[in-house]
Amino acid sequence: WDTLPRIYSISLQIVKGNFLIIAMGLAVSLFVCFRRNLKGCFMLSFLLCSFLATVPGTVYNHYFAQIAPAVSLAGGWAVALCLSMIRDRMLRRGAALLIAATIVAAPIWAHSGYYYKQSRLEFSRSFFGGNPFPESEDLADFLAERTSKEDSIFIMGSEAQIFLLSQRQSSSSFALIYPLMSEYPRYQEFQRKVWEEVKSGRPKYIIIVRIPVSLLWDGKADLWIIRKTKQLTDKAYFLEAVMTINKSKGDLRVFSEDDQALRQSAQHHFPILIFRRNS
Repeated sequence: WDTLPRIYSISLQIVKGNFLIIAMGLAVSLFVCFRRNLKGCFMLSFLLCSFLATVPGTVYNHYFAQIAPAVSLAGGWAVALCLSMIRDRMLRRGAALLIAATIVAAPIWAHSGYYYKQSRLEFSRSFFGGNPFPESEDLADFLAERTSKEDSIFIMGSEAQIFLLSQRQSSSSFALIYPLMSEYPRYQEFQRKVWEEVKSGRPKYIIIVRIPVSLLWDGKADLWIIRKTKQLTDKAYFLEAVMTINKSKGDLRVFSEDDQALRQSAQHHFPILIFRRNS
């Protein structure tokens, strides 16, 4: 019941952008099913089961991609069935063009920000919220300039895109740390494995991401790995830069050697901290 508002909101956005094909697929499937046609029963069952497989548990936008095959098949079948009932060839062609144009135009109108109104950075911030995807480009450039391909990086967060953009390897086998942040049966084993990899790999940079969506801590798991990482950065690393999270794109701030006081205060105020190994 707690997820119903989210299910409704996401479903509404999908219907807005695909109204015609969804409406035709449902209506024709229902109509043909009531006439005891096996194809209609199959289409209706496929749509229903796809939806039911999508909504249990935590509901994210991308979960609804599971419905796309059923909607495409039912909608395409419905359109073909309706067009086959038009006997006049010219009228059938005109109807086909009108339906095709509507199917194409509807999502462009409903999601105009994605298609032409917003820049890629504006859309990323509006769609992904606090995830630091817009900031990752500057972070990756910063790391690529200051490291070689032999150097590794450890990210206390789930920002694997930074490895991809910087072309640098992770010192840990967990590019996403979600399995370390919830009380899964083996989460403590995973934490110990990551810690051993970080100790032996001696990453040149450690990035600590203090953004809830990058950690997804369940409020129960022991945060031993975060404490150990903090001890390591205090002992063998210095804070070289921080990153803000702004409306469209964050600001990368690099400290000079004389900014010791600023470094200490920055550790409590910025969402992304970039630590460099002392030697």
